[in-house]
Amino acid sequence: MRADELLDEIEPLSYPDRVRRLVRLRESAGDPALAELLDELGRRGHHERATALFVASAVRDEASIAHVLAATRDPDAWIAQQAIRLSVRYAPGPDALLASLLDAPAAIRAVTYRAVRKHRRGDLADALVGPVGERFGDDEAAALLPACTTEVAAGRLGALAHAVPNRHSLGRSHPAAVLDHAERELAGLAEGARASWWQWHGTGVAAAVPDDPARVVGLLEDYWHTAEPPYALHPRLGRLLDAAPERTMRLLLADRRRLGPLVRRRALRDRFVRIGGETLAASRGPCATTSARCGCC
Repeated sequence: MRADELLDEIEPLSYPDRVRRLVRLRESAGDPALAELLDELGRRGHHERATALFVASAVRDEASIAHVLAATRDPDAWIAQQAIRLSVRYAPGPDALLASLLDAPAAIRAVTYRAVRKHRRGDLADALVGPVGERFGDDEAAALLPACTTEVAAGRLGALAHAVPNRHSLGRSHPAAVLDHAERELAGLAEGARASWWQWHGTGVAAAVPDDPARVVGLLEDYWHTAEPPYALHPRLGRLLDAAPERTMRLLLADRRRLGPLVRRRALRDRFVRIGGETLAASRGPCATTSARCGCC
């Protein structure tokens, strides 16, 4: 089928019928005539190129994947971005994507990194993170870390931790690696510098709490020295109290600790009372078990 024949056939169809007709081209997978059809559509206007991209995404044979990869260089930004998302989702390996990426503009590279993370393409992230770092720097390489396999992420985290754009995403994807890194970093810092570390890196540790809350309690026992818990961990204190109630209570009740902002949260007050309300009341006054508005905290 020629391009004009296909376009004339689908023109009068409703959108659902048009989609079904184009999807039926899967029956031509591997046929050289399909590759010729994609090539012919790809040399025309926006509508025809978008149609070719849809067909290629539906068929996904060798010629179709090659067409998708070629479309990542389309001058139309919408088509190029759609092609990038499809190439990340369906590409069998990183080689063609890497060749296209290393001379792509910044906006196209950012779309690629988002697609790699969204589709959890660890194989692509592992292959891209090194060359991307060498060509474009740590900031762009660090954007791929959440999608990397655990082994690669752990190996590169030390060098790229300063550039990670979303530490919560990294901690959720690789909690053990983030906690390992936190332990090494905090152990090497002077006590006065640790508060700043928690401020910048606490979101990653907080994201790792569901995976290993007891280990996070251990980090706090060893490396938390300020009056209030790290702000990023406030939403996770309930998890820590559930996982290690006595250890967490000892942390919160240690000398110079301020619980005023925490006891205003009913969920935490209920846990405090359940775990050791009498001890808390004796240590911090009546507000811990009565009203959060009494002002004594």
